[in-house]
Amino acid sequence: MFSLMQYGAIIFIIICFYFVSPSFRGFLLLPAFIVILASALMISWRLLKHHQASATAGKFFLGFRVGGHRGSPKLAPENTIESFEKAREANVDLIEFDLSLTKDKIAILMHDDSLQRTCGEPMLVSSLLLAEIIEKDAAKTFTFQGAERKVCKVPTLEEAVSFCRNSKIKMLFDIKDGSHEMISQVMNAISHNNLYEEVIVSSFFPWIPYAVKKADPKILTGITWRPYFFSYSDIENKKPRFNGLKHYAAIALDWLNVKLLHTVLPQFLGVEMILTQEGDIDRTFVNDMKEKSLQVVAWTVNDQYEMDYFVNSLKVFSLEDFFLHFIFHFFSSENHLEILDMIFG
Repeated sequence: MFSLMQYGAIIFIIICFYFVSPSFRGFLLLPAFIVILASALMISWRLLKHHQASATAGKFFLGFRVGGHRGSPKLAPENTIESFEKAREANVDLIEFDLSLTKDKIAILMHDDSLQRTCGEPMLVSSLLLAEIIEKDAAKTFTFQGAERKVCKVPTLEEAVSFCRNSKIKMLFDIKDGSHEMISQVMNAISHNNLYEEVIVSSFFPWIPYAVKKADPKILTGITWRPYFFSYSDIENKKPRFNGLKHYAAIALDWLNVKLLHTVLPQFLGVEMILTQEGDIDRTFVNDMKEKSLQVVAWTVNDQYEMDYFVNSLKVFSLEDFFLHFIFHFFSSENHLEILDMIFG
């Protein structure tokens, strides 16, 4: 890639030919346009791109091997303090959780747009006030294995951060809402508690980590990725998000997303992490991301041997639904059968 000075020299030469040799003027218009456009893009890149917080990222990932995916969702309802407590018992290094906004713009822990899957009620999160949501039972649809049924509250961002801080567990905020209200609450939760080395913010939508970096360049960010995210709503790629031409436009967007991910997008966003499906990770992918100073994190790894391969061979960290390193640690203990029965039923 040419430097800005080299582009300037080329433009200067073209201008000289333009005035000195009138016969060349028509011929020079196209290359002049291309060079000027390339220069404008390079200037925009320099002005708009964010920089990685590499030193902070090194401290964040130091000692991180295994994280809890929404806590420990096989042992307790996902994205609840009860689920976080189970993850803490398994000695996880990090807990990943999802954030949504209530009607009164308070950040709470909820993966879906609706309460249907977790609370058994069809209302949208955005249609309810916080006071209404905290009355819901986040364990309504959860099947407790070998334990007494309990009511679990939907926690706020503030409550989740407080739990993880007190437990000395790092955090991964997964957000889909790029609104000013969400970015502001995320930024305040990190800056007011000085959690720059304890939290990373990630999203499937590239403009969200970009907006977070713009709000506070010291915050660690990541890009969450899977193939066909924009065209299919499920990880099996069986449920199209759109119909007709919109579907094919989304497929084209997915193709572009892959190309950008492997070229300029991470550097432009200034992200420090890529969070991707375990099935899409191999040594070539890891080395490619390493060249961009990106730490690869896999989701969701629930196989002991696969986890060992990722952590020990590829140096890739993982998020889990249940903690196989914890189970295997208890194979020689008296309660290992009870733990296995709780998880696998």
